[in-house]
Amino acid sequence: MKASQKDFTQAEIISEIMAGERAALEHPYYQRFKEQYEQFCPVSEVRIETIWNKLIEGYRTQLANADLAMTKRNNQEYLNTVNSNPYFREAVEMIQEDGGLAVPEEQELALWSGGYALSLAIRKMGYCPLEGTPFGGLLDNLKVTWEWKREGGLWNILSAAFVGGYEKGRRAHIYFRTVDEMSVLYEQELPMLTQDAGRVIVMHPIFQQGTHTVEAGYDFSRKTAMAIEVARENHVFAYEAQDLRNGIHKEGFLPYKALLEMLGRQGYAANQKVYLSYRSDKFIPGHAPFAREDERTSGFDSQKEDREKFWKQ
Repeated sequence: MKASQKDFTQAEIISEIMAGERAALEHPYYQRFKEQYEQFCPVSEVRIETIWNKLIEGYRTQLANADLAMTKRNNQEYLNTVNSNPYFREAVEMIQEDGGLAVPEEQELALWSGGYALSLAIRKMGYCPLEGTPFGGLLDNLKVTWEWKREGGLWNILSAAFVGGYEKGRRAHIYFRTVDEMSVLYEQELPMLTQDAGRVIVMHPIFQQGTHTVEAGYDFSRKTAMAIEVARENHVFAYEAQDLRNGIHKEGFLPYKALLEMLGRQGYAANQKVYLSYRSDKFIPGHAPFAREDERTSGFDSQKEDREKFWKQ
């Protein structure tokens, strides 16, 4: 849960706990953690305390990982460093053993990129993102820390366990507004999903049509994109994992092409955040449709520029 310091009523206590000056069990939200954990897995309090202690120790040590990661030479080394927290890994292993990251049998796994509203929409349709699992939902609504540098690595490790534990052969969904190939979705989650060559993965390109959130579909007979309602039954861009792995980085990948076509028909204001945030040079239009000829646009070089800026090259 990304929070700010103003969201915490006992900020001084939490600061002291994160600094290691007070016991983890003194955290003002431990009791809530314990009660909610027991709701999905009635294990002993000793086990819950053990998990909590590991999580808090992980938060305490994660700042050093995050700072070290910023010195690495490329994105994969950065993620490997951010994710190399033994306390988080040990806690997540226990949480997974307790069923905290399981996708219910009646649901299918879904991943998202491009805004938390997608997570809410996915859950409303009956799909299961990480936040829809018992522990993912618990952590998503629990105030442990307001420092994302402490928490980001934990979500990465949870996500790897979430995706890695999903049964082979079960269909999965990717809902995306943005195509950021530096993100965890592309660096970690999709490579794990596509290891199961026979799995069907459905790509769902999402954009804003005025004030409405819609999905980019495709008329295959006319070879043109179209707007369709965001609905559970949509399976326009369904791929076997092996085909997706081979095709997703190629020029002309149809879900990206359809999304670009639909974005080109929209005004800048409705999709401003998308234009400003996605970075993939395989996806960003060379000239944004909202720009004047004399304006500098994001363009195909934006991923290169962002990487050079990020890695200080």
